[in-house]
Amino acid sequence: ADDELVRLVIEEYLAELKEYGIDTLVLGCTHYPLLYDAINDFFSHSVKLINSGAAVADTLETLLEVTEKKSEKKTGGNLIFRCSDNAESFESYASMFLGQSVKGLVERIEIESYA
Repeated sequence: ADDELVRLVIEEYLAELKEYGIDTLVLGCTHYPLLYDAINDFFSHSVKLINSGAAVADTLETLLEVTEKKSEKKTGGNLIFRCSDNAESFESYASMFLGQSVKGLVERIEIESYA
């Protein structure tokens, strides 16, 4: 990781797991895959990192195929982003990471708690 702050934060939060000798780490939050390379470097590429977003997408694809609901369509359709936080902030970050504007495509939603 070239960014010293990123390296220090990763070390702060993951040092105990490294000492414990884990062999697999699930990147369970949506932004953790953005730190994939830095986390991988921290563990000297010796820990299997699982991108939970990619795992969910793969599982959904399989489910759609098995239930014969997967579309063969390759173009068209509508793109809508839904987030549970600030929509304007999400638009800014998503546009930066995707390399294209998502302005007007983001809708803030409420997530109900059943706790």
